[in-house]
Amino acid sequence: MPVLAARRALDEARAVTDAAPTDGHRRRNLARTLNALGDALKRSGDLTAALTCYREAYDIVRALADANPSERLADMSVCLQRIGNVLTAQGDLAGAAVTLRQELDVRRQVAELDRDDVDKRRDVANSVKRVGDLLMLKSILGNFGTGGGGGRVSSNGTGPEDRLSRLKTVGDALAARGDLAGALALTRESLEIGRSLAAQNPDDETVLRDLSWTLSAVGKMHAAQGDFSAALPVFSEALDIRRALAARDSADAVRQLDLSWSLMAIGEVLESKGDLAAALAAYGNGVTIRRDLSVADPGNNGLRCDLATSLIKMGDVLSVQGDAEAASAAYREALELARDLSEREPGQQQWQSDLSALKERMATVAPKS
Repeated sequence: MPVLAARRALDEARAVTDAAPTDGHRRRNLARTLNALGDALKRSGDLTAALTCYREAYDIVRALADANPSERLADMSVCLQRIGNVLTAQGDLAGAAVTLRQELDVRRQVAELDRDDVDKRRDVANSVKRVGDLLMLKSILGNFGTGGGGGRVSSNGTGPEDRLSRLKTVGDALAARGDLAGALALTRESLEIGRSLAAQNPDDETVLRDLSWTLSAVGKMHAAQGDFSAALPVFSEALDIRRALAARDSADAVRQLDLSWSLMAIGEVLESKGDLAAALAAYGNGVTIRRDLSVADPGNNGLRCDLATSLIKMGDVLSVQGDAEAASAAYREALELARDLSEREPGQQQWQSDLSALKERMATVAPKS
């Protein structure tokens, strides 16, 4: 909904509510209209105004003492999630952490009122994951010295939210020692819920995919702590789920991509444990999947970048094993991809850095004259 239309809807809702200020139904509708305007303002980039709308909506639903307890708490959790997301986008990570913990507490209350409701339990798991992600983000930014004081980071309004997913990698997490234990505890709680839901709904593919991602998150945190023995079985469980899902629909690119991520994660852990042969096998399977996906969607730069990364990892292992010819072939294919990406996106400096790094790798495995 455009901002102007949302403002008009809010004016109408205020007028209706003012005519009967004690009517709980009207006040609840007013809160929902405020959330709709907040969503429109957020999409337009006006985070401050969006936050004002969300907070007013939260105050309204929190005061609805005569409302159905489950509906009231559910509305509160929705408002708190929106507030937490905006605070994250603004860089107020401390404020976001407090708000998202409040959301988690409320969602737990909602789930407790109806323990058989699968969606409500899934909401708790997702809320747990949001808090865990934020704890990791705070740690990473704090340890890199980019917090700016008070847990804040600079933002253009969308960056930090995107970074939540980008920063959840083993490499980034290695720097996140501060809140990592807390994040791991929260993610384990989410994992318990996910496993319970999967046991009750073994054919629900959404539940299974969610479980695979939670398992992967736990694996990454174990790996970040250097506990590769704990990481491997968790990653393996995620891999088994993704293999089963991919087998149900082999033409589904998303399932194949998920499968490739699990293979690469297991490869990294096996490499860290020194099992280079097994790591190479995992990397090789991941490369095969990503190569097929890239061929099927040649215009997708993300897939080509993923393929290049996989080839580099495979080349590194081959180089350590002394197979210079195979390592050189892997690096050469990755180099061609990086060159293509640099031509497609000439303003992206990362591709130039990748080209230089690949040329250096190729030089190390080139035959000595």
